[in-house]
Amino acid sequence: MLWISDTAVHCAAALRIGGSQTVATSGDRRLLDAWERLGLATLDVTR
Repeated sequence: MLWISDTAVHCAAALRIGGSQTVATSGDRRLLDAWERLGLATLDVTR
């Protein structure tokens, strides 16, 4: 059985739909950090 983390799935989806006008939002700091490392624009909704 293959197990893939939620973060990996969210990162793959964001990369697939990402564009110059895409902003990824979350309250999960680990997910935001991963998206930022991938070069995606992010917004922390808890701030």
